[in-house]
Amino acid sequence: MVFGGAPLGSAHAPHPLPDRRRRGRHAPGRLLLGQRRHDSPPSPSTSASPGESGSGTPAGVGIAGGRDADDDVADECAAGVGVQIDVGDLDEDREDAVEDAISAIEGAWCISAQTPITAREALDLIGVSTEGTTEYGDAVICRVDGVPAADLEIANPEGGSYTEECAGMPAAFAYWGMWVKTVNGPWDYAQEGVDTQPLEQGEQLELLFTLNGEPTSPDGGSAG
Repeated sequence: MVFGGAPLGSAHAPHPLPDRRRRGRHAPGRLLLGQRRHDSPPSPSTSASPGESGSGTPAGVGIAGGRDADDDVADECAAGVGVQIDVGDLDEDREDAVEDAISAIEGAWCISAQTPITAREALDLIGVSTEGTTEYGDAVICRVDGVPAADLEIANPEGGSYTEECAGMPAAFAYWGMWVKTVNGPWDYAQEGVDTQPLEQGEQLELLFTLNGEPTSPDGGSAG
């Protein structure tokens, strides 16, 4: 079983941080999904957005918000499922064009659905794609809308730089995490993979990028 980007029992446990909301951006947390491992390693896959597949929004489903929308759109989505994408500090200290390309994937949405949906269905509805890894498939989220790009250099705190190949487990200092907040509950790592994680009315989903231990969760605290 894999959680928030690291195997269950990993030593990379999050530490509390001060809440830092920017734009409408939350601080992100780690993204490894609690999905069962396959008997044989699955191939990495990328989800298709509604626009790519040619399908429209299903009947009975409404979507508010969008790219760069304020977090309140998702936070106040009591009648549906709130979704947020946050790149954390990954876009900082880079050339303007690179920074803009990274931050452009951020957003907040409210999906009003009459029945529970999966995390994958929610992401497909808002046109957000994810990519897993060669070793773990979609049990790990390696890229969100192509971020981090394969040629994006990420400073390694131990020296040198790192680029994400999506072969195995992402680096412990630079990874996406999938978080879920139940109704009146705390933020915690998703307990299932992106394809099967259920989301009900009033719950929230957030894909957060943690860089060098920050941020650790959507609200700046630790998981659970």
